[in-house]
Order: sequence, then structure tokens, then C-alpha cells
Amino acid sequence: MESNQATVQTKQVSFRRVSWSFPTVNCPRCGRDAPRVWDATRVAIDIDLDQPIVLAVEVSVHVCATCGRMFRAQPPFLRPRAIYTRRVVQKAVEAVFCDGMAVRCVPDRLARDFWIKPDEKMVRLWCSAYAAAIDFAVDYQPWVVTNFSGMLCVDEVYQETSRCYCRRSRRAGW
Repeated sequence: MESNQATVQTKQVSFRRVSWSFPTVNCPRCGRDAPRVWDATRVAIDIDLDQPIVLAVEVSVHVCATCGRMFRAQPPFLRPRAIYTRRVVQKAVEAVFCDGMAVRCVPDRLARDFWIKPDEKMVRLWCSAYAAAIDFAVDYQPWVVTNFSGMLCVDEVYQETSRCYCRRSRRAGW
């Protein structure tokens, strides 16, 4: 008689507490000092070579007396309203843009190397945000100019001009 038992895989997880609490922080809206009201805990997932790390990040919640806005102190290693740390996003984006890996393969690579497996859609969103932030004239064009060697051949050049409109306007007395 065969049994339908699923295999359960277990992995040790490390939990770390991180405090990001301050008595006052500048308000992101008006720039004035906002005092701390209470602390809240955010949960984040970080990478490590041996095991995944779950961070319990204690952040301070502030209320600005000037504009009335309530906000949390933002740790630099976390993105706003996100679970994965910036290092996870960086590893995923580097796998696509530096290593040339297909986006659909990145979650499996992160699972194999770092014991975490974000959704493929998240990896696509991270890569789209990274690509949208690239400024061609500042980031890419100087690299192309310094690394280009060889000859550039142009097969055809099309240049649209408004000559016919200019001639017509001169004839009509415009």
C-alpha cells in the first residue's frame, strides 16, 4: 500500500532584532522636527550565506506638530512598505543585469544561494524600477564611448526636413 506523504523541508532561520528609534526626526513633508510618539515593529527578510535572516526592526513613529503628518522613521536598509531588504533587491537585479540571467530563473538562484525565494513578479518589478532609473546620457553613454572600439557603419540615414512646408509658406506669403 502506497502512502501519499509530502516531504517537508526545514531550514534553520536566524532572527535578529534591530532598533531604528529616535527621539526626534525631521518631517519628510515640511522638514520640521517631529517627536517620537511610540515604536512599531516591521518584519524584513535579509540574506546571508548560511541561512535566511528575519529582521524584527523596531522603528519609531513620529507625528509632526506643524503639518500633522504621522510617519515612521525609515531605515536605510529597507525600502518603504517592503519586506525584502535592499541587499535582496540588489542581488536579484545583479543576477539579471550583471550575470545575464533570465528573470524567471532568479528566484531559484536566490533560493539556492541565499535560502530565500521572492516571487518572479517581484524580481520583474525590481528590474523594471532599476532600468527606469538609468539615465542614458549620464550612466550608459559615457561607458559606450570609452569602451567602443571598431568602426561604426551606417547603412541608411533618413532625415525629415520641413523644406516643402517652408517653400509653400514662402510662396503663399506667410
